[in-house]
Amino acid sequence: MKTYVGLHKSLISGYGENMSDTLAKMGEGRTALRRQEWDDGTTYFAQQATNRQATESLSRLEAMGVDALKNCMEGNGWTATDGRRTGIIISTTKGNIAEARTSAPEEASRIFIYEMAKRICRAAGIGAEPIVICNACISGVAATIVASRLIRCGEYDDIFVVGLDESSRFVTSGFLGFRSVSARPCVPYDARRDGLSLGEAAGSILFTNRATGGAETVIEGGALSNDANHISGPSRTGEPLAEAIRRAVGQSHRRAEEVAFVNAHGTGTAYNDEMEAKAIDLAGMAGSPVNSLKPYLGHTLGASGLIELMVCDDELHRGEILPTLGFETLGVSKSLKVSGEPQKIEGTYCVKTASGFGGCNAAVVMSKGCDGRDVDACRDVELSTVRSVDIRGGRILVDGLDALGDGRERDFDSLVRDAYHNLDAPNLKFFKMDDLCKMGYLGAEYLLRDVELGEDERRDMAIMMANRSGSLDTDIAYIRQMEDGTASPAKFVYTLPNIVIGEISIRHKIHGESLFVIMPQRDDEKLRRIGTKMLDMSRTKKAIFGWCEKLADRYELHIELIETN
Repeated sequence: MKTYVGLHKSLISGYGENMSDTLAKMGEGRTALRRQEWDDGTTYFAQQATNRQATESLSRLEAMGVDALKNCMEGNGWTATDGRRTGIIISTTKGNIAEARTSAPEEASRIFIYEMAKRICRAAGIGAEPIVICNACISGVAATIVASRLIRCGEYDDIFVVGLDESSRFVTSGFLGFRSVSARPCVPYDARRDGLSLGEAAGSILFTNRATGGAETVIEGGALSNDANHISGPSRTGEPLAEAIRRAVGQSHRRAEEVAFVNAHGTGTAYNDEMEAKAIDLAGMAGSPVNSLKPYLGHTLGASGLIELMVCDDELHRGEILPTLGFETLGVSKSLKVSGEPQKIEGTYCVKTASGFGGCNAAVVMSKGCDGRDVDACRDVELSTVRSVDIRGGRILVDGLDALGDGRERDFDSLVRDAYHNLDAPNLKFFKMDDLCKMGYLGAEYLLRDVELGEDERRDMAIMMANRSGSLDTDIAYIRQMEDGTASPAKFVYTLPNIVIGEISIRHKIHGESLFVIMPQRDDEKLRRIGTKMLDMSRTKKAIFGWCEKLADRYELHIELIETN
């Protein structure tokens, strides 16, 4: 079965609200970046969004998401009464974080990402329960991969994906703290690159199992991976991203040398661009044209992968890719074909990549025309639980038995401290982690204790985790630091829920597919059922699935090590 890309795509960005106008302005070499000054007087470039105001029923970001989704629905002629099974995926990094306050966060439903997603669906007239992917900056590409897989597995006929994030003091403060924001428009892969440019956007694409009847585009493959290297710095070798590219291309039954072009993440930071250059080279694509769209749109976080895929679709059908705006001199160690001028392309497929904090990587293959190939059918997997770990009520239970051996209930801090010392596995970083990561890290330690994992098993092992509140516990702590003037990059990096997967992956050298989703409540059966379709389980022998929730004084972890048939 093929996954087709709907003909009509919607985008709200600094260029306006019309996709055709956006493509025209980008083709003219015009950027949507403008200089901005925030309260601390720091000057840098950030994307200007269209002017929207919050209402009583919808936040500003939600209004953008609703408009993008409704436009996509209408443009593709979709109605709720046509009898097709329709799903909705929301991809975001921080959602309504601009609405967050430090007082009573658990009572402010607007800042819970799943609640945001539900409001967008209801306002747009979609009754399906949303799937919410919150996986740092790969969220948009990951959502595309997940949508394609769910359609291919027969779970849905149509899936609308909405990617959205907005500029906020929260986000800009964090990136400024890392000194990763440029004081000029970013210049990816250039010798002069010195940081990224932030932006905001909301966009929507329809993925469907029926031919679109026009200039057809097909999603042929996609893969995820983890660096298992550092929570805020990418791999030094590029091998994990290269592996994701190779797997995606392998699923499409294509050859690396046939790729028309690679649209890379291309943030303009020193380490990201260097890692990507190595990955593209390792994947055998250094001889193909490469570009980045961040100098046009800025880095739009959870929206970036999805909205950049829209532009890739246009480039693929036009036979020409946009220049990397501002590029002059190659500044990475591999000889990539990056240009400040438009590049003609040959071939029928392209690769879109993304990378993000927590060591996450994603690559998707998109082809044009009716030669778009069927992807291999989903593999049905049977799961058996090897071991389970629960952390709740002041206790740690391994397969239902008290791990600390005394049956005593402890407060959270005491529980974490005693469990860490009980494991006798020193990690100098452990007490610098936020509480969500401490809990997930301890759960994985008990889960994998005495489990022999070979190199191949670690390379292919999958991790999927979920919770309700994302990283809200740490978000609130970071906002307090902002208010006190003590905001720390060390705290900011933990304001992403997928970092818990990154910490587990680093500790146990797990490089396989990983994904963090937001759910309204713990549902182990649903997580396992849908997780095996959202992840590529074709080579996975062992996987970790789990619920990891921490907000204020409420916490719960349930994590399982599973084997596949």
